[in-house]
Amino acid sequence: MTYEMAIRILKEYHRMCFARGEYEQCEIGKKAMLLLKFQNEKRHIDNIKRIQLKEREEIDSAFEQEVREVKDRWEEKINGLEQSFDDTKQRLAEKHAKELEDFEQKFFDEIERKYNPKTRDLITLKMMEETLARQEFYFEAISVSSSSSFRAKNLK
Repeated sequence: MTYEMAIRILKEYHRMCFARGEYEQCEIGKKAMLLLKFQNEKRHIDNIKRIQLKEREEIDSAFEQEVREVKDRWEEKINGLEQSFDDTKQRLAEKHAKELEDFEQKFFDEIERKYNPKTRDLITLKMMEETLARQEFYFEAISVSSSSSFRAKNLK
């Protein structure tokens, strides 16, 4: 039996009781109609609450899914940045190691060139050659020059 049919029957019962003067039965019919209306409203409210609860659960689920997606994208981006950082750090470490190696090689070559005993001997011979030439001992200067040229060729 539907709600509308039950209300119609109760209204008809109420009218018949009123017409016969059975006012107690009218009051019972009226209370039955009010109770039926109240139950119908309650059922309607419960249905609305269920629908709203279902919608809320769907919204919460969609929100949680969106949060997971954003978190996954964020994690992916962070991991990419960390990988890029690690790659850059590795490249810089390799570059600095190479620069340090080049600097050390140049430094030690320069030190060796400046402070090598053989080079000092060549400088001493060159000074002797110039001194002999100033004193006009040309043959001795030529001899020292030949000796220094020979040693310079052997150094290289």
